[in-house]
Amino acid sequence: MDTQHKILETAGEMFMRCGLRSVSIDDICNRIHISKKTFYMHFRSKEELIEALLCSMRKQRAAQVAATNRSSNAIDIAMHEISEARTNNANDLFYNFFYDLRKYYPDIEARHESAMRQVMFDHFCRGLRKGIEEGYFRDDLNVEATVVLMHSHILTTITDLRNYTKMSPTEITIFIADSFLRLITSAKGWEYYQQNKNKIK
Repeated sequence: MDTQHKILETAGEMFMRCGLRSVSIDDICNRIHISKKTFYMHFRSKEELIEALLCSMRKQRAAQVAATNRSSNAIDIAMHEISEARTNNANDLFYNFFYDLRKYYPDIEARHESAMRQVMFDHFCRGLRKGIEEGYFRDDLNVEATVVLMHSHILTTITDLRNYTKMSPTEITIFIADSFLRLITSAKGWEYYQQNKNKIK
């Protein structure tokens, strides 16, 4: 493992566990036994390190969704995405990291959110077009408009249902999957979903 990768990996682990504010460059250098001079050969500042870490996270996410797209049909992909959104929202993954990012590095957070939205927008568009080609989704869908609708409302809907109803997390997930997939599926797609909705976690 080269030094730059080791710095990124170690910093990511420490940032996720303790938050950005609590971890200094000295802490990272001490953990992997390098000098600050060596650190600055790879990253000019803590801010540049954070940007590089977020870029790495986006690349990993893009690789994950690409692998899912290759191995699953469009209905299975949609069910997986809804389950994942519910799980991430319920568990508040990496809370300290993203709380500090928003509070202390708002410009970096804004750039990351913009880039991440584009990654996911492209992913969902590919998923819808895949479903149309497979015959699982309606062929009269406006792909971009449908993705905007899904992306804009799904996380808010999960939160509101959790706050204002007595539905369990699984019931909420099934309700959202039913609602969105009823909107976009063909008869073939809806039948497949009904036969496989037990895959949703």
